[in-house]
Amino acid sequence: MKALVRQAKDYQVIKISKESVRWFDSNSMIVSVPHGQKPEDIMVRFMLTEKGASVVEDIEKQLAL
Repeated sequence: MKALVRQAKDYQVIKISKESVRWFDSNSMIVSVPHGQKPEDIMVRFMLTEKGASVVEDIEKQLAL
């Protein structure tokens, strides 16, 4: 999952800031990052949840193009 997050960031599918992880194209928030935590770790944890499964699918689809 960490590799997928890095790849999505590198290919401008998502953008990561200290406060949140957002879709690159629409700028809509995927997940907010609690103060003092690493955004990548929060995103990976979110992607492993039931809610995050659809986000994983969307990222994989966009990277497959």
